[in-house]
Amino acid sequence: MNRKIYFLLICSSLLWFESTNAKEQNVTQKVGDINNSKDVLVINHVSGDFNLTYMIDSKANSVVHDSKKETFTFKIGNAISKKETEIKFVKIKQGCFTMGSPINEEHGNDNEKPQHQVCIKKDFWLSETEITQEQWLTILNKENSDSKFKTATRPVENISWDDTKKFIDKLNSVASEIFKRAGETGKFRLPSESEWEYTARAGEKEAFFTGKCITINEAHYDAGSGIDIGFTQINPGIINPNNEVGDCNSINRKGISPSMTNIVKSFKPNKWGLYDMAGNVWEWVQDCWNENYQNRSENSAAMETGDCTQHVLRGGSWNSLPKNIRSAVRIPAYHDNKDETMGFRIAKDL
Repeated sequence: MNRKIYFLLICSSLLWFESTNAKEQNVTQKVGDINNSKDVLVINHVSGDFNLTYMIDSKANSVVHDSKKETFTFKIGNAISKKETEIKFVKIKQGCFTMGSPINEEHGNDNEKPQHQVCIKKDFWLSETEITQEQWLTILNKENSDSKFKTATRPVENISWDDTKKFIDKLNSVASEIFKRAGETGKFRLPSESEWEYTARAGEKEAFFTGKCITINEAHYDAGSGIDIGFTQINPGIINPNNEVGDCNSINRKGISPSMTNIVKSFKPNKWGLYDMAGNVWEWVQDCWNENYQNRSENSAAMETGDCTQHVLRGGSWNSLPKNIRSAVRIPAYHDNKDETMGFRIAKDL
């Protein structure tokens, strides 16, 4: 077996519930070649110890939630460790939204204010899940991670902001030439805070991506403490047939412990096809910490001023109360801080 690490990058427009490998079996690949047919473009490239293949399937085309859901998939195989994985990305279309929480949002925090208009002026890619332990270990060619909850398909956690940069730098170092040959200039990166909230809301103006309420059938969070369970407590502790408590509250889902992360994609995605944008692990974004949104412009770029010894975490985690998995919630942490509630997902410019 060739003792090199190889990457397979597939770009396509797909139904979110269909397999991404339908075209792969019918393509003949030769390193250094460009194979171009009516529906498929394949570019092969060697970069150091990496064999890379970039494949675009231009035929697949589908409609999800009244708009095209375009995706590409990075398939990665490590011939030395025999690890294999893939990262799927969803194209996020440009648009404007209202960022932050309104004055009357229950449990809203001062650092989420004032609400302000933000415009995402360019499309970008965002990984549909948080980076998993399998993805982390394969790409960094490691045998073990520092994650507390060891499962390949759980999000990698106990990750600092500095750690995310090591992962992203590795991806960019091996992919730069093949992206250049494909006519792409965009690099992998952390999303900005504005991009993250825009995608988490997916057009929703209420507190959660699900609307005014969220339940344990929609996200992985701490709903079992009986303390501050939700926004409107009605008969707390009494289970109704939908496994909910009251109208905005719930208790632990049978078989899922509130004391650890969950396997990614355990719940339905939001309207734009992103999984676990609320709960599971806090997600690092690029921005330096600022106490509020005073003087924030409509620009969606990451804030590179403020307290840059700290960066922003979004989305809440497995041990967060419902109020802390709202789409507007933001907290600071030092760039080298890490614990079992912290993870990340990655973006890529087009």
